[in-house]
Amino acid sequence: MKENKLRARWSKREKDILLIHPLGIMTRCDGAYLAFKVFNNEFVKEMVDRGYDITSLKFEITVDKNGKRYQKRFPTLAGIGGEEG
Repeated sequence: MKENKLRARWSKREKDILLIHPLGIMTRCDGAYLAFKVFNNEFVKEMVDRGYDITSLKFEITVDKNGKRYQKRFPTLAGIGGEEG
């Protein structure tokens, strides 16, 4: 399946936030950005301290097919070669 979304969700098995990145060039770095700058341990602690159920976390953002970097950054999704999925 060609994944076109960058996602973060709580993993019951790992007891941690699971990140899924779309097919494309350097998209693993986008997942790492979320892990280290956004959905990090400090974020989890802060949300729990504020009374939120972190196990209900679900985040996703879709690749912009009209973006000027779409074909270069997501060639597999654009159907012009690149990584195979």
